[in-house]
Amino acid sequence: MKHFKIIILMLVVTVLHGCTTSNKLDSDLNLAVSAFKTHDEMRDAFRSLEERIDIGETVYRIDVHEMGFDPSKTAVEVMDWVSIGNKFTAGGNEVLAAAIKASNGQLIPKPVATCISKGKKCSAYRVKVTSEISEEIPEGTFGTLKAMLNLKETREITRWSFGCIIVFDEDTAVYAQVEEDIAPNRTIRVEENSVIKKIGGVLP
Repeated sequence: MKHFKIIILMLVVTVLHGCTTSNKLDSDLNLAVSAFKTHDEMRDAFRSLEERIDIGETVYRIDVHEMGFDPSKTAVEVMDWVSIGNKFTAGGNEVLAAAIKASNGQLIPKPVATCISKGKKCSAYRVKVTSEISEEIPEGTFGTLKAMLNLKETREITRWSFGCIIVFDEDTAVYAQVEEDIAPNRTIRVEENSVIKKIGGVLP
């Protein structure tokens, strides 16, 4: 039993020493597949794409890919013309469906309506990227050691998400719309028993 206690003590010292001497902080990253590293980068790229489409510039699918909205690099749902029709004709939302009917379809953007009328030639990218980064907050060189000795860990969590839809008539982008734009939001979380958690992470 005595030897066991000594081993545990040495293990704790080793963990504490490793954290404080290297000043390496724990961090967790949960990021949907994305060519974009930040919210601003993604939003700015989309705004540029949207502006080019709105002024009537011809924007090809390859151009959209080069701007980062590439299904092989970013979380993208590829939609066919039926799925696009469901989205823009309420998709089961009776109130919106009634409004669309009352307006003789005027609530559907003209480029989208024209595209849908071409059937299989119409497609879309529905993009959705969500990021959550959780990082331990240091308090000076020995901040991590201090937090562990106090049996608690302070973490800063940053979350953001961005979603949009890009409609293509064959290989030309004809419409772009933001679906979700949640700017980075930071919260502070305090976890108890961080020593136990850290030891558990190094034990087999």
